[in-house]
Amino acid sequence: FFTNALSASQIQSLFAGAVVTPTILISRSGSNISITYTGTLLSSTNVAGPYSQVQGASSPYPVPTTAPQTFYRTSQ
Repeated sequence: FFTNALSASQIQSLFAGAVVTPTILISRSGSNISITYTGTLLSSTNVAGPYSQVQGASSPYPVPTTAPQTFYRTSQ
């Protein structure tokens, strides 16, 4: 809540700070692959998609190296 009207530059500053660019980092952790990400993690069995949200995923997300081939990406 604001107690006064915001200037155009204040509004632009708020909007610029609210935009989060999704990121993804993949590394090996023991016998797992670790996916560290921001945004929403999506997966597909085909690189061209369709992609769907990985239910219950939180960062970092562990994936066993023995898991079937899966492609991951993130979105806002």
